[in-house]
Amino acid sequence: MIVGSYRAFMEMSNFIAKSADDCLILMGEVVYKVSFIDQLMFKVLNEVDPEEAKILRNTLNENFDDWKESAVNNFLEQYPEHYKWHLEETDWEGFMERLTDIYKKEK
Repeated sequence: MIVGSYRAFMEMSNFIAKSADDCLILMGEVVYKVSFIDQLMFKVLNEVDPEEAKILRNTLNENFDDWKESAVNNFLEQYPEHYKWHLEETDWEGFMERLTDIYKKEK
């Protein structure tokens, strides 16, 4: 009985860790695509109105910083309490380092 419970716990732990990695991959894809669109928007606006483009860039950066903080906080809040022991990352930089490791393993 104890062995079965331990095995179920570890299987769930692996499932949660893999799901967390998948979430980080999705976050990485979102960041890449949003950044690309923001750069295009900035480039076009810069050609028309450079001053407005600077304001837009500052606004986009602030919004992106807010989004990153929200994404990290939501991720950590929703992570199952009994499995937080294998979370090494607790901030955006840590998540991006983990994402880099994931990409390296996939190659």
